[in-house]
This record gives sequence, structure tokens and C-alpha cells, in this order.
Amino acid sequence: MTLVAQRRYSLYAYQGIGSGERARLVVEQETKQKFIGGKLKIRVADMAPSSGVVDVYVLEPGQTIAGVPASSGLAPTGISEYFDVDPGTYRIVLAQVGTVQVVFDSGPIDVTAGTLVTMVVVDKKGGGKPLEFLVETR
Repeated sequence: MTLVAQRRYSLYAYQGIGSGERARLVVEQETKQKFIGGKLKIRVADMAPSSGVVDVYVLEPGQTIAGVPASSGLAPTGISEYFDVDPGTYRIVLAQVGTVQVVFDSGPIDVTAGTLVTMVVVDKKGGGKPLEFLVETR
């Protein structure tokens, strides 16, 4: 990939499954996001090889998985589209695709209007589950 001046990129380094594997890099050219009045944008970057293919849910605390996921069929090294949500407290939950079997639950995260939030899900140190996460906001 050729990087172009004056463009914004996100770089994600992750470790493959198995001991001794080298770190790998995912490069994404970002696009400018427009905010809908009073909302924010959330997306998930799945850099956890052990997650498998997942559906992404944005849930309120205490809410269970039901209905249509915010993003479906997200594979490891995939990055979902941004989804618009109201400010508040949410949980980002990943479930095996087409099921309600949870493979990751962020716990409560407070988010504010006018921010871009990327939750980066990674394997635990040394690889595998339980999955961990980092949150980037801007």
C-alpha cells in the first residue's frame, strides 16, 4: 500500500495465533465522517485472530442480545463501518456470527456527542481468549 500525503490512516498491529508468529499490520485509509446532530460514531476493529467471525452489538448496560446486530460477519482483521448512536453508556458485545454466544463484552463505556470511537479488540497477551480491548476516541 502506498501512503498519500495529507490523508489520515489508522494502523493496527496484532499478533497471529500461535507462539512465535510475527506481528502483522493492518492499514486503513480513513474517510471523513459527518455527525448527525447530537450523536457520536462507534466502530469496532477486530484484531483478535481467536475471535472468529462475529456479529457486533451496541447494547445498553443490562440489555441482552436481541434483534439485528449493528454489524454482521466481522472477521478477524476486519473493521466495521461507523454506526451512529446517542451519547450515553453502552457495552460493545461480539457474538459468534448468527448466534447469541458472546465471545467478548466490553462492559460499560461512557461516550459523548461529537466523538469518533474505535474499539480495538485484541487477543490476550500471549494469544487467545479472554479477549481484551483498547478504545480510541477523537
